Amino acid sequence: MSHYYRQYPCVFDEIRQTTSYVEHTITPANIHYKHDVPRKNFTSGDFFGGAETLTSLSSPKQIKALSRILPGKGFFDLRDSPKPICPLWPLGCQSDLIFSNNKSSTFHYVNVVPQWQSFNAGNWSRIEDGVRQFAHDNNSTLLCWTGTWGVCTLPDVNNIQQELYLKNDKQDNNVVPVPKLFYRIVIDAESP
Repeated sequence: MSHYYRQYPCVFDEIRQTTSYVEHTITPANIHYKHDVPRKNFTSGDFFGGAETLTSLSSPKQIKALSRILPGKGFFDLRDSPKPICPLWPLGCQSDLIFSNNKSSTFHYVNVVPQWQSFNAGNWSRIEDGVRQFAHDNNSTLLCWTGTWGVCTLPDVNNIQQELYLKNDKQDNNVVPVPKLFYRIVIDAESP
């Protein structure tokens, strides 16, 4: 007999090829998540255009996409960099899950959005850690919605703000937007 355990419901926008938000629960025990779980390769399913996603969002492809949006901006000329400018990061964080087999479920393209590395490792990491610590310290089960809003912009050479997207679809529409804002809504369902 097999059982299906729901990890995190997601809302995915198929036209813009982005995840709007994911929903999950954090318990006091989540602070004791398994550390040093190796990161898995992302799986795609039918989201983000399927299997081609990994190569289309590589560092050279991101440079090409952002250079097309912001021609003449030399700070995207990072040809020697092996890392993407704006890597994909899970909205449903692997550290919010306790066991290693559950953590692998976060590495699916339906759960990720582009996020600047410095933000992911800085303020966003502190938010994720802080929510887990709050659940533990207050012995609370928290309902969480983690998502994005808007499209990040940067000025072009004429100082006009341009929306940033990491990919074009087959109809030459901009897809996979770099989010402008990230949010996490946290509700302690047991408190008034």
